[in-house]
Amino acid sequence: QYGTMWFDIEGGQNYWSGNTNANSQFFEGLISEASNQGMNVGVYTSASQWGPIMGDYTGGSSYPLWYVYLT
Repeated sequence: QYGTMWFDIEGGQNYWSGNTNANSQFFEGLISEASNQGMNVGVYTSASQWGPIMGDYTGGSSYPLWYVYLT
């Protein structure tokens, strides 16, 4: 049993493709399968990480956000 499955969207090209469309499609697959398995889904990221990885994709906006704010 899990409370929420948090998807960590960070790390740039160390972990993600340089293609934001491919990344957003991969992410959609992750959240779709997690939802099909009955899991609650959340997103862990920051503005400086999300943009370069996902571009202007907003498909994750309906899920809880664990926002990283570094000073």
